[in-house]
Amino acid sequence: MKVKELAELARTTVRTVRYYHQISLLPLPAQRHGWRDYGMAHVARLLRVRWLVDAGVPLAQVKEMLAAEPSSPFTVPPGAPGSADLPGDGSLARTSILTDLRHTLEGVDRQIADLTTQRERLAALIASVESDGSLTPVPPQLVWMYTELIRRAPSQRARRIMQSEWDVLEVACYRMELPHGVVEFVDRLSASDLDRIAEFFDRFQELSGSRAPDTEQRLRALAAEVAQFSRAVAPEVVADWEDLMEDGSYAWAWRPFILAFPGRHYRIYAQAIAEELGVRLSAEDHRALKGWESHDQ
Repeated sequence: MKVKELAELARTTVRTVRYYHQISLLPLPAQRHGWRDYGMAHVARLLRVRWLVDAGVPLAQVKEMLAAEPSSPFTVPPGAPGSADLPGDGSLARTSILTDLRHTLEGVDRQIADLTTQRERLAALIASVESDGSLTPVPPQLVWMYTELIRRAPSQRARRIMQSEWDVLEVACYRMELPHGVVEFVDRLSASDLDRIAEFFDRFQELSGSRAPDTEQRLRALAAEVAQFSRAVAPEVVADWEDLMEDGSYAWAWRPFILAFPGRHYRIYAQAIAEELGVRLSAEDHRALKGWESHDQ
């Protein structure tokens, strides 16, 4: 048969057949009357290659597998009558083939896991757009909270601080490292709680621009109020936060805050809130805070 007929039987293209010739995956047939005469063995070989490729085996591994494979798929088991006449039982070849197939299966499993994660993200985005029209990885509860806070902001400067905090939060969500319990905490907030949080922002923005000698003391007092308020809203969630950063898992989180809020006052305020909440900072956290001090200079 001619190459076009071979390609049609194997449900592929002449170009693919010629490429397989080029990389020695398919042997060239003898010529007959000036054209290559393919037989059913070529069809079977070509279909075998396509079968392995469709299963996810890379072409390079297909070539190695077929080279390592015994010449006949009907291998006589060792010790069976007539096995002494065979050159080998193919066990080494089977081991090599199985190793390649298992590695390929692991790769497919990783692709499935990646696709599952991608699907979950897309489903979350669809739900987000359907619920409030926002295209963001941030949970809808947090979108609602910051939208309400910005609407309640008593000053333009407080609004800018809220927006900067939102940006840091969005970075955490893109990295899929939103601290545990944040959404549950927001779920507990009432309208009056939002008014109180907006007040905290306003008081902080006033202090952040102050040069009074007691500014640090007043920042720490404000941090104590924020911690007391947080415990009143969701005491069990705040209790979980106490051990949240002890292993350094969230040390990276200081870096976005350093970039978003380079001022000394915000560092004092953030660290004071952590202390008031009983959050035990790791060595990595303390190094990050030292970096914050260097950024101030």
